[in-house]
Amino acid sequence: MTLHAYLGRAGTGKSTKMLTEIKQKMKADPLGDPIILIAPTQSTFQLEQAFVNDPELNGSLRTEVLHFERLSHRIFQEVGSYSEQKLSKAATEMMIYNIVQEQQKYLKLYQSQAKYYGFSEKLTEQIQDFKKYAVTPEHLEHFIADKNMQTRTKNKLEDIALIYREFEQRIQNEFITGEDSLQYFIDCMPKSEWLKRADIYIDGFHNFSTIEYLIIKGLIKYAKSVTIILTTDGNHDQFSLFRKPSEVLRHIEEIANELNILLNVNISTNYIASIIKI
Repeated sequence: MTLHAYLGRAGTGKSTKMLTEIKQKMKADPLGDPIILIAPTQSTFQLEQAFVNDPELNGSLRTEVLHFERLSHRIFQEVGSYSEQKLSKAATEMMIYNIVQEQQKYLKLYQSQAKYYGFSEKLTEQIQDFKKYAVTPEHLEHFIADKNMQTRTKNKLEDIALIYREFEQRIQNEFITGEDSLQYFIDCMPKSEWLKRADIYIDGFHNFSTIEYLIIKGLIKYAKSVTIILTTDGNHDQFSLFRKPSEVLRHIEEIANELNILLNVNISTNYIASIIKI
């Protein structure tokens, strides 16, 4: 259980160093323990090609390039998945629309907007964001009760909390959202023997949601090693050009302290020309 952070400005060879390190492990032991590279969805294909097109790797399948949701599916294949039926985005929007119609007379601000399907789409996006940042209906209701705010703002939040709570009650024990499945993934991590043997690399992100930080915390706790690559010089100044990734670094440092794990930091300062061949 080791934790590494590769830091540096753009063009200093962080990702190149990571790819070289992974390839060296693959060449040394093509059938060794799993290596998982976690990247944003839009980057996974390019990174996969970096391994597939390298003739020296001889078709080794030791490394997988995944985003967070695909990683959760990989764990579910091993330890078993949830029993609830997963809701698609369209199904969620339709359920929210139905709830809005039923609760229209109780809405304080959004009564006139309730008849529009586009309003339900916006509410769905808002509820998804709440789930990504671990905000429950109870959290929202307590926030409304504790804060002194303008009447319009309060009415708006109360309407959203009402619909959010009704949605949670309706899907309980029967359906599950994509965001909820990630929470289930976190709960499954301790059961995965595959994860305990894995070297995890995380690259291509500038910030994470609350649920993603919880996933990273679980990976640090249960995987063999975790290495995260961040485009920052380590400056924690709030006015720094690298404020967002520096905030990520601060969160990783907090997780390391909480788990009593040493964070090994490597800062790249030399600029190099690096090209991932496709």
